[in-house]
This record gives sequence, structure tokens and C-alpha cells, in this order.
Amino acid sequence: MVRYYKMPKKYLRGRRHKGKCEQCGLKTNDLYSYVDESNVAITYHSPYLCEKCYREKYGR
Repeated sequence: MVRYYKMPKKYLRGRRHKGKCEQCGLKTNDLYSYVDESNVAITYHSPYLCEKCYREKYGR
């Protein structure tokens, strides 16, 4: 019998954002967060950033 990996409950819901960029503090509703499809911990802990800060950090 094969046992499947069960993801910790901590990662089932996303973190809440406070309506501002976590790097520069700009208040906006358009926030971006890095998503890594193969590692949920990276996605969960990535900061919420405004478009300018996101482009500076990830270059996309």
C-alpha cells in the first residue's frame, strides 16, 4: 500500500496581506507574490510586494 504525502495544515491557506508592500511599505491593493509550483514552503513565505519591488527582486 502506498502512503501519500500529506501537506501540513499551515500551508493550506495563504497568508493574509495588510494592503501594503512588505518591502517599501507602499499602500496598494495590487500585490504580487512569488509562486513556486514544486515547493509550497517557498510560496507560503514569499513576501507580498508591489509591482516595482517584485520586478527588482525577481526580475520578471
